[in-house]
Amino acid sequence: MLWKNEIRAALAICAAIVGAGFASGREIVTFFSDMGSASWLGVLASSAAIGAFVYVILILAAYGKADSFPELYGRIMGGSCKDAIHVLHGLLCLLTASAMLAAGSELGGLAFSWKNSHLTGFLLTLCAAIASVLMGMNALSAMGAALVPFVIIYYLLIAAGGKSSAEFSAQGLFAAMPMGLLYASFNAALAGGTICQIAQKKTSPGRTGIMTGILMLLMLSCANLALLRAGSKARSALLPSVILSAQWGVSGYYASIVLMWISLLSTLCAMLSSLRTQLMSAGMKRTSALFISAASASLMSVVGFKEIISIAYP
Repeated sequence: MLWKNEIRAALAICAAIVGAGFASGREIVTFFSDMGSASWLGVLASSAAIGAFVYVILILAAYGKADSFPELYGRIMGGSCKDAIHVLHGLLCLLTASAMLAAGSELGGLAFSWKNSHLTGFLLTLCAAIASVLMGMNALSAMGAALVPFVIIYYLLIAAGGKSSAEFSAQGLFAAMPMGLLYASFNAALAGGTICQIAQKKTSPGRTGIMTGILMLLMLSCANLALLRAGSKARSALLPSVILSAQWGVSGYYASIVLMWISLLSTLCAMLSSLRTQLMSAGMKRTSALFISAASASLMSVVGFKEIISIAYP
C-alpha cells in the first residue's frame, strides 16, 4: 500500500501529541478558539508547522542516526548541548508522563464508583502504558489509528449541536498565528523523541510530514469548529468538551472519559518510550530504563493532577 509506513508513522506522532488537554478541549481553547474566527489562521499555521517540524526532525535524525532528541542535538551542536537537552527534554517528558498518570487517576475516580477508584485508574493507566511501550511503535500507531477518527467524530457531533457563531476581534487576528506556531513548537518538542525513533525506520520524511500535518489539520479543525460553535460560556469551562458532551447524557459522559483516557495513554506511552531511550543512551539496560522511567513518573504523579498542571507543566 502506497504511503503505508508513512501513515503509521504519522498516526504514532499524532498519538504522542494528542494528550488529555486536546481531548478535554482545554488546549484547543487556549491556543485557538479563544481567538475567535481568526483562530482558523492559527489552525492552518499550526498544522503546517507541525508537518514541517516532523520533516526537519526526521531528516536530521536519520542523517545523524539519532534515536532521541538529546542525541539529535548532540550530533549537530556537540556534547555540551547534548547534555543540556538530556536534562531539559528529560524533564519535559517526565513532567508530561506524570501529568498523564495523574489524569488517569482522576479519570478512574470519575469512571468507577468503588472506594479505590483513583488507584484503579492509576494502575490501569500505568500497566497499559508499560505494556504498550514493550510492544513498540506499532502499539502507538494502533492507538493513533483509534484516536484520530474518534477525535474527529466526537468533535463533529459536538459541533452539530452548537448554535453560536465565531466572534472576530483585531486582538485575535494578531495573536492567532503566533499562538498556533507556539502550539506546534511545543508539541513537536514533546513528540521529538518519538519522531527520532521513527527516523530509524524506512519512512519518507516528506510524506510523513505531509501526512502528520493533514491529520493534525483534520483534528484541530473539528475541535476548533465545535468549540467556536459552543459559545464563550462553554469555552470558559475547565473541561469544555466534557461539558458539551453532557447533552448526550450518560453515553456522552463515558465517551469523554474514554477519549481522554486513550489520549493520555498514548501520550504517556510516547513519553515513557522517550525517557527509556534517553536512559539507554546513558548505558542503562532496556528493562531497567523503562522501570526507572515509569517509577519516576509515578512518584511525581502523587503530587496530583491539579498541582502538576498549575505549577510545573509548561
